[in-house]
Amino acid sequence: MRHDLPPSSPLELTGGSVSQEGGRVKKSRFDEAQIINVLREHEAGTPTAEVCHRHGISEQTFYRWKSKYNSMALAESQKLRSLEDENRRLKKVLADLMLEIAALKERLENN
Repeated sequence: MRHDLPPSSPLELTGGSVSQEGGRVKKSRFDEAQIINVLREHEAGTPTAEVCHRHGISEQTFYRWKSKYNSMALAESQKLRSLEDENRRLKKVLADLMLEIAALKERLENN
């Protein structure tokens, strides 16, 4: 949460993890296909610690991926990604409209 905005600011509606460097979301080193391949490797019998070491990820990351992508096909993960992107875009549009409405209300009060 940004501290220079009032608590009911529309910018808080966008949610997500935004870094402090220019407001950009950190990009993952792995795409959905790679994540699903890592999970399939584990399902094939490779121990979790070995899979994590081989791919340079923490066990926490592995289990977070497992909870999100477990038994998901590549097409489903791509659909999930597109829905998340659309949701992010719609939240941004909503925040912009709320800012515009607040500015218009302020103008009406001043007149």
